[in-house]
Amino acid sequence: MANDEQREEEEVLESIYEADTCYKKLSETGHQYQFGDEGHGKSVLLQITWTPQYPHEAPEVSLNAFFNRHLLPKVKEKIIQELKQQAEENLGMAMTYTLFEWFRENQESLLVDQSDSISDSAPEVVLTGAIDELSLDNQPNRDEKPGKNQMTKAQKRKLYDRLDRGELPRGWNWVDVVKHLSQMGSKSQPGQSDS
Repeated sequence: MANDEQREEEEVLESIYEADTCYKKLSETGHQYQFGDEGHGKSVLLQITWTPQYPHEAPEVSLNAFFNRHLLPKVKEKIIQELKQQAEENLGMAMTYTLFEWFRENQESLLVDQSDSISDSAPEVVLTGAIDELSLDNQPNRDEKPGKNQMTKAQKRKLYDRLDRGELPRGWNWVDVVKHLSQMGSKSQPGQSDS
C-alpha cells in the first residue's frame, strides 16, 4: 500500500460494507461491487483498482470480469467513461465509496441501452466459410485402433446367465496354507541340525 490515505479508506470501506455480500475486497488496492442479481440482464460487477498515487490520481475502473460478459460494448464504454469523469471530479478525496454509490444512483440511466434479458444482449457469434475447409482426415499421427465389438443388451444378459449357472462358492480353490506346509514337511538345509 502506498500511503496512509489508502489505509484509512480501506478501513472505512470494510466498516461500511462489513455485512454486504455484494462487496468484495480483492487485494489491498482492488475492490469489487456487484449491482443487481446474477443472471439478470442489467447486473454489473464493478471493479475499482487504486493506483500508487491514489487518491490524487484516478483509480482504474474495470468491467472486464466474466460476470459482465452479457453487457454490450457500448454500454461498458459509457459506464467506464462516466465513472472516470466522476473520479476526475473527486481527485484528492477518497472516492471508491462515492463511485460505487454514484453508479447505484445512476444505474438505470447508464444501462438504458442494455436489455433486461441476458440472452437478448449476448453478442452473436457468426461463423463463415471456414467450415468448408475443416476435415478430420488430415490429422497427422492419428493411430486408428480397431474398436471392440459392442454387445447388445440381449448378448450381455445371455453371457451373465451363463456365468451364474456354474457358480462355485467363494474360496473353493483356496489353499489351506497350514495344511499345505504340514504336508510338505520342513526341509533342512545342509549344515543345520534338527534340535
